[in-house]
Amino acid sequence: PAITVAVNKQRYLNEWLGSNPEIALSLIGENQFEFLKHFGKGFEPGEPAFAEIQIDRAQNGLPVLTAALGHLAGKIIGQIDAGDHIVYAVEITGADSSEVLNESKPMVHIRKNGFNY
Repeated sequence: PAITVAVNKQRYLNEWLGSNPEIALSLIGENQFEFLKHFGKGFEPGEPAFAEIQIDRAQNGLPVLTAALGHLAGKIIGQIDAGDHIVYAVEITGADSSEVLNESKPMVHIRKNGFNY
């Protein structure tokens, strides 16, 4: 299985993903806005993104949110320039779910159009 992940070109995360093909994605619930707010702002190099947040480790050793519904671990197998984002193709190499998956729906974040953020 594979998924795509879009990352704004202005995010430092692109530099990290360019040198490290491993990725871990935490699946957050529709009521876990604190994570969207915390991680949505982005981080600078050396800034601790997971400070004061409880984490576990995915199968590839990368951090995932303990409170998340679950996670996906994978390897970047390609990328494409898409306007103001880079879209990464990710081959899924591992996954896990938590007990809260049965209690909450996953968050879906949809913008009204590409011109509003």
